[in-house]
Parts: sequence; C-alpha cells; structure tokens
Amino acid sequence: MHFQRFYLTCGALFALLLSGCGTTPTPIGQATVVPTERVALKPVVSSSNPATVTLIRDTGLQGVEHVFEFWINGQQIVELEAGEKFALPIEPGSVILEVRMFNVLGKIAPAQVETIFAPGGSYVYRAGIDSTLRLHLTRDVQLSK
Repeated sequence: MHFQRFYLTCGALFALLLSGCGTTPTPIGQATVVPTERVALKPVVSSSNPATVTLIRDTGLQGVEHVFEFWINGQQIVELEAGEKFALPIEPGSVILEVRMFNVLGKIAPAQVETIFAPGGSYVYRAGIDSTLRLHLTRDVQLSK
C-alpha cells in the first residue's frame, strides 16, 4: 500500500516537472515590446500594402535564460527574451522565418517555417522550447488575420 502511494506520488511529481520544462504561450497583450538595442535589422519594405508579422517569445522554465534570435529570409532581425514581442512590416510573398538559440552544447537545432504572406495580412508567430529541448516556431492562427 505504501509503495503504491510512493510510486503515484513520484509519477505525479515527474509529470509536473516535465510539463513545467516547456514554454507556455504569453498573451499578446502581456508580452513586452523588445528594447530597440536588440533589434538587429528592420527590412526595407517597398510594397504599398505590406504584411505585418509579430514575433512572440513565449515564457516558461526551459530556455528562459537564453535569448532567441529571429531570422527572416536569412537575415537576423531581432533577439527576444522570454515574454517579449516584436512587430514589423514585411514584403508580401514567400518568406522563411527561423528561430535560433545560442547554446554552449550546440545540440539545439533551429526551427524554420516557410510561408507566404498576403498583402495587408497580419501574422503572429510564437517561439518556444519544449521539454525535449526542441525549438518550435508556430503560427498563432487565432491572432493572425
């Protein structure tokens, strides 16, 4: 009887530990705007009806001490810390978004998304890291228009 409670308690604690290691979505209204000193580049936009992309770095225990680098079409745009966001106009068309994280182990691979931005469209992408140390970059469909 005592062993069953022990194993159930250990199992519950282990599940909580694993679920706490990944990042959780930061509400867009609670995300803070990144300081200008971490904006590496604002792409030149010539379109009269550009798309807008908002990048959000989610919060959580895992990877919180690391800065995420966001790249668009092979150019570093901004570095975000947990709970920060950055919005910018972007040329409509085919776009490659990428998130990278500096890590001394060199084992965390970047996450990349190829998409097409429509003129005048508004797109929100979230970046985080899961409990298996994999970066993710996903479109928040509810916030995108």
